[in-house]
Amino acid sequence: PKSESRSDSVYLPRDEAFGHLKSSDFLTYGLKAVSQNVVPALESVIFDLNFTPNEFDSFEEVHGLYEGGIKLPTDVLSKISPLPVLKEIFRTDGEQFLKYPPPKV
Repeated sequence: PKSESRSDSVYLPRDEAFGHLKSSDFLTYGLKAVSQNVVPALESVIFDLNFTPNEFDSFEEVHGLYEGGIKLPTDVLSKISPLPVLKEIFRTDGEQFLKYPPPKV
């Protein structure tokens, strides 16, 4: 219809488009997912001379995926960043950056 415009090469009806908050969450969690896979792979290839792909050398490596993360000064980051996406990535609700959620067993 003439009341709607295309913003991309694929038509998406207005009622199915992401809202601002959902779009921000989608982008944020996408960036977190990519960083959780890319950063450990780069660390293992660059810094580990005994690189064994797709293997854990100890239980501590497995445990390290779920404990810790990267502790960041979130209060400072949230004050200096005007972008809501960055504020969501570096949330202050206790969820650490680059930390996997514990498995539900």
